[in-house]
Amino acid sequence: MKPQERVRAAAVSGQFYPEARESLKGQVRQLLAQGRSQTDAKVCGLIVPHAGYDYSGRVAAEAYRTVQGRKFDAVIVVAFLHRCFLPGVLVDDADFYETPLGRVPVDQDMVRQLRKFHPLLQDEFKGRLEEHSLEVQLPFLQEVIPGLKIVPVFFGEQNVRNITVLAEALAEVTEGREVLVVATSDLSHFHPYGTAVQKDKRLIALFEQADFQTLGETHARGEIEACGMGPMLTMVKLSKGRGWKGPTLIRYENSGDVTGERGSVVGYAALAFRRTEGLQAAEKKVILAYVYEVLRAALQRKPLPVLTLKTDVMEEKRGIFVTLKEKKALRGCIGQIVGHQPLRESIRDMALAAAFEDPRFPPVTLRDLEVLRVHVSLLTVPVPVKSFKDIRLGVDGIIVSCGGRKGVYLPEVATETGWDRETFFRSCALEKAGLDEADLGKAVIEVFQTEGFGDEEDPEKS
Repeated sequence: MKPQERVRAAAVSGQFYPEARESLKGQVRQLLAQGRSQTDAKVCGLIVPHAGYDYSGRVAAEAYRTVQGRKFDAVIVVAFLHRCFLPGVLVDDADFYETPLGRVPVDQDMVRQLRKFHPLLQDEFKGRLEEHSLEVQLPFLQEVIPGLKIVPVFFGEQNVRNITVLAEALAEVTEGREVLVVATSDLSHFHPYGTAVQKDKRLIALFEQADFQTLGETHARGEIEACGMGPMLTMVKLSKGRGWKGPTLIRYENSGDVTGERGSVVGYAALAFRRTEGLQAAEKKVILAYVYEVLRAALQRKPLPVLTLKTDVMEEKRGIFVTLKEKKALRGCIGQIVGHQPLRESIRDMALAAAFEDPRFPPVTLRDLEVLRVHVSLLTVPVPVKSFKDIRLGVDGIIVSCGGRKGVYLPEVATETGWDRETFFRSCALEKAGLDEADLGKAVIEVFQTEGFGDEEDPEKS
């Protein structure tokens, strides 16, 4: 016998958006048609408002235009509960959510993976969810995403622990999948127009800097406002863990821009996160050739060349390691975990450091240059994990730190040595960081991923 389907019926149709199917479809399509944003294949995360369509619909539509027509394995919607309290996070395992446009299936496999990740994600809510923040996203998603499946997530208490756990869980379940993550929030509430604009512009500027700590502190002081700060900060942590760019502002306005009433307004913003642009094979060859040009120029005491490669990646501030090898033996390796300048400059500086500043080896000579092989590793932003058991061998590089001492291993170290997770961790902690056995239980482990490429297989350098 087929079990009874669990359906979350619409709670706010006729209030936040039209109750009649054709009226709703007409309004959604009209709002989308009025927008100017274009579909962007790199968009992987959105922050959107959740007020009634007559107020925030124009802003929401601009966000959803960026993913119009794209296919996703699932859309994870991170909302929060206005009318009830939960200590943790509700990852809802209902079978369907319903709007006047029809039923939306819930991706049960992804729900189970999220709930399994941590007990904080297993909170339950009995009864009907009288909540609008997620529901008002669904008609837009039904219109723009073919074959829509959702994962409904509701914040209870919007604290750092819940934010961190959820961000880590989302980073894990979205890895290797085509998933869109949507966080919902309105901005400042019920201030005069000028005050609201001032507060909202500051919030948007801080989000575009993606500074989690400053955002939290500024919000705690009341200098910025957002009812869904938990979902928004989760997106910041998730984006750092996945190496996404952004967020960047798509559109901002407040209710005063819609109604003309400026005495007491609510702010709305649409922001987008984008996947980092990967390097093409031809671009990687240009970078490798540039490393040799820099080293040759330095050895010949000539002006250093400039890397003129035109791609957005070169302007990013990302961690990078440059490794030099001679007949498969290490000849120099220097890098930085966090980037402090554009990559085009970091590539130059790390190449020079690997060749001339690695204390384990003598400086590279012109004769050495003829047989050297170069490997470049671009890093994502490091994120903490609970233990060495969470390290993915061959995928994650690790940073182990305790009491001001720190060790770093790139992902390929585990592959080349054949170490298991514990050995990988212990070697980094004891041999690289110089920790003692007694420090291991207190050590902080962070992981990062790399995009590595080199000329190791070049037959001319055998």
